[in-house]
Amino acid sequence: MADAPLLWLMPLLPKHLGQKTRELDELDKITKADVVDFVNRRFKNNYVVVYKKQGEDAAAAKIPKPQITPVALNREAQSDFAKQFDQMSEMT
Repeated sequence: MADAPLLWLMPLLPKHLGQKTRELDELDKITKADVVDFVNRRFKNNYVVVYKKQGEDAAAAKIPKPQITPVALNREAQSDFAKQFDQMSEMT
């Protein structure tokens, strides 16, 4: 009976999933040549070139790591909220 609220979704799911499957099938048909063709037609003198490079950038600024300051914890102390929460969990 817990699944009953979801039953109204059942007629919608196959159509929705089928539509997504068709969209993915259409995207699969696009080739690299299609993308290059599109770019050559649409972007003449107004374009951006991105070169993917691997490795470390020697010109990158080196930022020193800050020193980590230890925080003193009092594990015996409890906030009022924690005390109320513990009391609620004891009631159930």
